[in-house]
Amino acid sequence: MEAGGPVRLVLRLVRAPRWLLGSFLAVLALGLHALALRHGSLIVVQSLLAAGLVIALYGLLASLGRAGKRAPANPWGAATLEWQAASPPLHHNFETPPASVSPYDFTTLTELPGDAGWVVTGKEVAS
Repeated sequence: MEAGGPVRLVLRLVRAPRWLLGSFLAVLALGLHALALRHGSLIVVQSLLAAGLVIALYGLLASLGRAGKRAPANPWGAATLEWQAASPPLHHNFETPPASVSPYDFTTLTELPGDAGWVVTGKEVAS
């Protein structure tokens, strides 16, 4: 695996202005709800909750209308079994039993070309 692969994905997210704005607004809304519960009346809290739901509904509808590329099979470089299964899964999940790897051993991962994700190379764990 290329050094810093999953870290690089997180850094790409942090650099996205829309992601940062959404995170900031979510924290701000949580703070306003807590403040309203502490100092305000129920009508204030209900109004803030309704505004938050309208914003969330807008985000949902905007994301449904946006055609984007499909996510790769293993976008985060995870080494656990659920990320090795095909999507949609086969009848028994795997045609052959997968290699047993440690979920925290990221040396078994290889990044596929482009944005295709990651694949476990099959290095077995010593028992």
